[in-house]
Amino acid sequence: MGEKLKSQPLVEALCEFQFNPAGSNELTLPGLFYAQVREEFPLQDSVNELNFQVGLNNLGTVPQFISPQRLQLKRPDGSAMLQIGQGRLIVNRLQPYVNWEDFRDLISKAFTVYISLCGEYTLNRIGLRYINHLIPLENEGFEIDDLLTVIPLFPKPIDRPMTGFQQVYEFFYESSKASLVHRTAVVEKPEGDTVILLDLDFISQNISPFQDNSKALEWLGEWLNQAHEHIEEAFISSLNPSYYESLKSRK
Repeated sequence: MGEKLKSQPLVEALCEFQFNPAGSNELTLPGLFYAQVREEFPLQDSVNELNFQVGLNNLGTVPQFISPQRLQLKRPDGSAMLQIGQGRLIVNRLQPYVNWEDFRDLISKAFTVYISLCGEYTLNRIGLRYINHLIPLENEGFEIDDLLTVIPLFPKPIDRPMTGFQQVYEFFYESSKASLVHRTAVVEKPEGDTVILLDLDFISQNISPFQDNSKALEWLGEWLNQAHEHIEEAFISSLNPSYYESLKSRK
């Protein structure tokens, strides 16, 4: 993000839409969607989404768990995936991540196909998210502020060596009527390496209805560019300047 980085910390970028479709074709929508994109995304799989609801019977309120399926459509090279479920569309971009323009076009394409098939709808939520793993420069031991500028400060009684680290902040953007969820944590990858997670999620909710699909696409293009700009600013400002410079030069 920002300038071209030789050492790319990005693990995954994704854009998630949550709809309230008013049409009656929600059950057939995944199949219709697949038919439109199968040339680029021929591989398909399905996963269950576990949702929790509260039901009512003669014994009172009882928890109910429902598992609607989400269809996953993948490129043969594994570089991208489209997921479609109950009122949800998710566009995932994995490595190799080419550039923002390439990802933005993929999001717009998937959104265009979805809204052309679902009929009337309301867009309840949209989120653009970038998940990064920051690898320490030294193999043995590191300080969090070697990598991040956003670090906790503790008073003397608890200013001690930490055995774990995670923090979440939420920042409001008045001009976009949106929030940026900023997550950092020390995590261990499956292969055993320790990295710092920098997870940036820009979210808008309760979006006003669109007059037609062309207005929706126009709004989406503007929103995506603003969201990406804010995430890029947050990414760069969250990194120790020396560490950010190292990402430009080391492979």
